[in-house]
Amino acid sequence: MTSIIKVTPLLGALDTGTAVCYLLKVDQYTLLLDCGLDVTKLSEFTARIMQHTNNINAVLVSFPDVDHIGALPYLYGTLGLDCQIYGTVPVYNMGQMFLYDYYQSKNSSEDFNIFSLDHVDNVFDHFQQMKNLLAVSAETKENCIIVTQRTKPDTLASKLLSNAINNTIDITIGKRVPLEGKELEEHLNSVAKKQQEVEKMEVEEEGEESDEEQEDDQALVQRHDVPIPEETHNKKSFFKQHKVYPMFPFHEEKLKWDEYGEFIKHEHFRIDEEPIKEEEMETEKVKPVSTAPAAPTEIPTKCVTSRIKTQVNCKVKFIDFEGRSDGESIKRILALVLKPRQMVIVHGTPDASRHLAEFCRDSKDMGVSQIFVPGIGETVDATSERHIYQVKLKDALVTAAKFSRANDAELAWIDAVIDIQLNAEKEQVAMLEPMTNKPSHVPVFINEPRLSNLRQTLIKSGIQAEFNGGVLVCNNKVAIRRNASGTIQIEGTVSDDYYKIRSLLYSMYAII
Repeated sequence: MTSIIKVTPLLGALDTGTAVCYLLKVDQYTLLLDCGLDVTKLSEFTARIMQHTNNINAVLVSFPDVDHIGALPYLYGTLGLDCQIYGTVPVYNMGQMFLYDYYQSKNSSEDFNIFSLDHVDNVFDHFQQMKNLLAVSAETKENCIIVTQRTKPDTLASKLLSNAINNTIDITIGKRVPLEGKELEEHLNSVAKKQQEVEKMEVEEEGEESDEEQEDDQALVQRHDVPIPEETHNKKSFFKQHKVYPMFPFHEEKLKWDEYGEFIKHEHFRIDEEPIKEEEMETEKVKPVSTAPAAPTEIPTKCVTSRIKTQVNCKVKFIDFEGRSDGESIKRILALVLKPRQMVIVHGTPDASRHLAEFCRDSKDMGVSQIFVPGIGETVDATSERHIYQVKLKDALVTAAKFSRANDAELAWIDAVIDIQLNAEKEQVAMLEPMTNKPSHVPVFINEPRLSNLRQTLIKSGIQAEFNGGVLVCNNKVAIRRNASGTIQIEGTVSDDYYKIRSLLYSMYAII
């Protein structure tokens, strides 16, 4: 059965960047292929991925570096993606190490807030492991810098590769340093001020609760249930007074609760040989507001950057550890080995992608029917068949349909008309609506039952069935055979056995 296949590059198409992320949609199932991080394009990537977050069913990861999994903590921690991630055991083990190292290196030199280590842990909690599936001394001539991966423009590695030996390059160095002097004093004062505001709010809340308890006590004193003699009344009035009823005082203690449950009074659970003094209990209830700044649990720090000029005297070499092939090798593999029928070219510069597409179109050894070179955010329809459509059924049509089971499928005959509508993404969707005047149709038998299975069904129903020359003879009255075209024929005298055997045969079909 042919499926509708659509590919949408979100990162790494007609671009010089190294981060990749592609969206693959097969019918109603949506896969996210890799999810790299490019900090310079984070806002554009967020706007594109947010349109598909609720529809992604799974994430497939092919490589454990930041260019392939760097944005996953951001998606799961900030954008709310919640689906299973699939990758090999090495990708799982090395990917977690890569992301931890990436976060710590960034956080030690700048204010990095794209994701946290908790978000990294959340990513690998969703991971399903699948089996089988610059800090260098550039000024010394004896040293050698080895670059093992193609890098993006305007990075330190690209500057080292593009600049000749004995040239000077600018390096931005960032690091985190502890606060000192006036900055540290201002930070401690702000922390102390916030703590005072929190404690002040707690004291005010306790005061409001105590006022409410006093009002409840006064209300209880005014309630009575025993009549008071009239001579005990001090106040006299012209109007008729209601009877006043005194009662024994009863005070119902209100329980205090917070988000963790009922407040616990420590004096109720303390075991001391000496009785607790009232002064100690009062000091426990009243919490004095501290005015001195509290000592911080962690040393406050800040990020500082500096630019230095470095003379490059060492050797700079590029060793390709990515496993990529050169242009000539790719052309030979495509033309002589793979011979694809369709192609979607991604993860290359615009010039290289167009050049490869033109080569594949002009090659006589390749019979490529379609070649797609999509840009970022552009969806291509890679469905092999051109005359299939995806339709949705109205609820009324599904309710009225009568389904019959054939093996693992349920089938029904539907008489409907196609109505083209636009969905929320402004895409055309074909809807099936029920017809008012349904035409009649000949019943269709769907399934290919085997005579051996039919024999077992007949025996279980108490009917004797044996094969004789390829014909299934039942109770010596009915014969069932399969002709040259594959159709099953039933012959026999009209009797109760005939109709019973025919019903059992019909039960093995889905009749619609």
